[in-house]
Amino acid sequence: MSKKPLDFAFILGSAVHDVKNSLGLLMNSLDDFVTANPPKNDSDTKAVVALNYEASRINNDLMQLLSIYRLDTDRLFLAVEEHFVEEFLDDELLVHQTLLQMKQLDVELDCEEDLCWYFDSALLKSVINNVLVNTIRYTKDKVRIAAEAKGDYLCITIEDNGRGYPDDLQKDPAEYLSRIDFNTGSTGLGLYFSGKVADMHQNQDNKGYIEVDNKSSLGGGAFRIYLP
Repeated sequence: MSKKPLDFAFILGSAVHDVKNSLGLLMNSLDDFVTANPPKNDSDTKAVVALNYEASRINNDLMQLLSIYRLDTDRLFLAVEEHFVEEFLDDELLVHQTLLQMKQLDVELDCEEDLCWYFDSALLKSVINNVLVNTIRYTKDKVRIAAEAKGDYLCITIEDNGRGYPDDLQKDPAEYLSRIDFNTGSTGLGLYFSGKVADMHQNQDNKGYIEVDNKSSLGGGAFRIYLP
């Protein structure tokens, strides 16, 4: 009897799911530990910030890999519902409250209280979390999140006052993964995933898309996602 070939993609997807759950427990334990045992000096603070950042980055990468696997196997479906945008973004900031406080960042949320839009909250959460984690790492001391309706699109902007995005990354950011040089230390997975999530959101002839540039109102980099 011939053996059934292993479905490596399925095994990988299952493994990613298990690791993601374990990492989530570790991150919650880290937050509880820091709350109960606040850092006593700058060295301790830097260590906690580094641990929090790396754990968040790994968690985001795993979530994106799992979503891309589901997308590639036609198992990723949109669950579009109406949401209050300001409430949604405020919840995402709360997820990173420990990291924001540790780095003593000035955070601004600019969104009309009654702004509502239709989108998949779980997928958009993954996009926002990934961008926020990287923005927190590279900014000097400011982070700004803004949302507004622009014509037929909702535009969510995340910007900072850091050194900005490299030129190559600003050119067609959703396809950055296909031309990445791994010597740079960046895979481009987050931008690829963000572009896919935006593209999945469609309304009649309009599709979502992303932009990356250094036209931040704070003087650094700016990420924008447009959802129809």
